[in-house]
Amino acid sequence: MTRHIIRITASLSVGALVLGLAACGSPVGRGENPGGFRPHPPRDEPTPTSETVEETEPESETTTELPTTLSLDGRDVSLTGPDSVLDFGEPATVATTDQLGRYLVWQVTVHDAVLRSAEDVPLLDDSEKDGIDQFRCYAFDIAFLGSAPTDSDDPTLLAGTPDAARTPVVPPQLLPTGPDGTDIRHVTGSADVGCGIPASNRLPVSQQQLIPGHDYARGILAPDGMAGLSPDGARYAAEDGSSVYWN
Repeated sequence: MTRHIIRITASLSVGALVLGLAACGSPVGRGENPGGFRPHPPRDEPTPTSETVEETEPESETTTELPTTLSLDGRDVSLTGPDSVLDFGEPATVATTDQLGRYLVWQVTVHDAVLRSAEDVPLLDDSEKDGIDQFRCYAFDIAFLGSAPTDSDDPTLLAGTPDAARTPVVPPQLLPTGPDGTDIRHVTGSADVGCGIPASNRLPVSQQQLIPGHDYARGILAPDGMAGLSPDGARYAAEDGSSVYWN
């Protein structure tokens, strides 16, 4: 089967949102190996002449290998290649897997950061904002393109009809990165709120509520200048360990 790279464009609803945010904030530029411990035997027991110590191999982390192309409603959609580096405003096509064993395919477009006051960012413990005057928010558009079944080698499995009403949305994970491309300290749980994204624009939690092709909005937040380090971009952390970067 010939694989075609399909570029999918969508209206950038976050573009207007970023301009709105800019009114409130300012746009900114770009294993441990287990030790073979052997206790001494009790004094009232004879000391064994020899003993074999079995070393436990550290458990390897399993990852989900993502395909390069998926079929959505009879058309082939190519995923953005691993370790791609994109400009802000350039879309990427990525995939996640849900609890039903399906691929959820997304188009993600990250926009350049805006500054948000620390007062606008809710934390469970506000004392953690001590010494932080502002945060950088990277807002991004996210559009659901469709779903595709995963390939399974298990002959005992039969794919049933998905219960979309009770199946949660599994969105792509995006993280802020420092100048060297590594992850830095960031906000979890309230990034959309801290970025000022309206509730009407946020991604729904149930797959039944997803509107294919509709641009939802999300955001990621990181302290600006904490310990002399400011975020410089963002990355999509794929389930197979690869990444797509924006800067």
